[in-house]
Amino acid sequence: MTNKILWLTGLSATLGSIASGTFFGWTSPAFSLYKNANGTSSMKLDAIEESRITALLLIGIGFGCLILAISANKIGRKLTMLIGVIPSFLSWLIIAYATNPWHLYVSRTIAGLGIATAYSTLPMYIGEISPVNIRGLLLSGLRIAGKIGILIEFSCAPFLSIKTGALLSTIFPILFVLTLIWLPESPYYLIRQRHHGKAKKSLVKFLDKDDVNDELTSIENSISSTDRDSVGIKDILLKPNNRKALFIPVMLSLIQQFSGTQAITSYAQGIFETGSPVLKAEYLTIIFGIVTVLATVICTLLVDRMGRRPLLITSTIGCFLTTLFVAIYYHLLNNKVIDSTDWLPATGIILNTAMWSIGLAALPLAIMAEIFPISIKTIGCSIVVVFASFSCAFVAYLHKIVDDTFGLYTIFYIYALSSALGTFYIYFYVPETKGKTLQQIQDEINTVKK
Repeated sequence: MTNKILWLTGLSATLGSIASGTFFGWTSPAFSLYKNANGTSSMKLDAIEESRITALLLIGIGFGCLILAISANKIGRKLTMLIGVIPSFLSWLIIAYATNPWHLYVSRTIAGLGIATAYSTLPMYIGEISPVNIRGLLLSGLRIAGKIGILIEFSCAPFLSIKTGALLSTIFPILFVLTLIWLPESPYYLIRQRHHGKAKKSLVKFLDKDDVNDELTSIENSISSTDRDSVGIKDILLKPNNRKALFIPVMLSLIQQFSGTQAITSYAQGIFETGSPVLKAEYLTIIFGIVTVLATVICTLLVDRMGRRPLLITSTIGCFLTTLFVAIYYHLLNNKVIDSTDWLPATGIILNTAMWSIGLAALPLAIMAEIFPISIKTIGCSIVVVFASFSCAFVAYLHKIVDDTFGLYTIFYIYALSSALGTFYIYFYVPETKGKTLQQIQDEINTVKK
């Protein structure tokens, strides 16, 4: 990748994903800081307030994806992403100066609106401007960068005050803007708006060559075909093949969220603090973050070699075993059958994030992108992303409530059961999409049961 514009695009996309990831990593150390006050805040948060703060970010993402699906086609991908930085930046400022939980509610909700760009508009932009030979690398980099953002918060926030940590976190959205502003608009958007001259200039920069007529013609044909074949929600629900194509990624998103790892990430440091571990909870959380990044890299390297189904099944079985192990440990500890052995649950939780990251973390979205026919891809992906955001919000909200009401082991039993059921669903109903054409995938989901 010698083209300077593509290098800048990769850097900008990485910064945007890191900026989004920091919001997911913030709650774990922040809740412990608020609990201890850390000499910087008199605010104390109860279980309900922590659940709301965690869930509202995800609800904001859900609504944000709906808004951005319209905005990206109306005002362009680039301007949509630039505007999306504003709520992210404001969110950190509100956190820095928050004096009551309502300030945090507002902050997390508007942060979700900004983060939605990393879930919808940024991948759309990267997919449209990237040459085929590096498209997969850039899109995979987005997932890894998001995990790095979580790791940065895990590594830095526990050792800073709430205010200092929040103000330092504004660096990433600022850097995202400073790199993004120099990039051209997507040629797909420009051609759709009939700005063919600007689209040609954009392609020349991204492809680093003067003759882009073939690429322009291909984009025009693609847009014409998509506009001709586009359908609405009614067409998705009434046609059996479209319903099946929608149902599979919806079920995968349920399995992904009810495996529990996303919620565990939000409360990781608090979970590690339940005992007196051999390592401080802050350091265990950093190890947790490092393992997540490494496992995501491994998934990226293996997905086109092993295929989607083997990695997904391995991931769900691994999540089942690790959450069941942790649930049994806390259950026996709660009933005083065993004494506290703090390295056991810590090991189980860290292994859980490794197993989740090699499959369930990223592959449901990958399959979503492959399984929809062109005619329903845009609206189908929007439905799934919104559904995933709200189901994630529900699980994150449920986690702390169940923990405080019934015990930590109860929620881990729920996660284990969900992963077990998910394994059976994937084995019998999710097709392998590796190396198959769109038509082959459509034929398989309409006929095959495993």
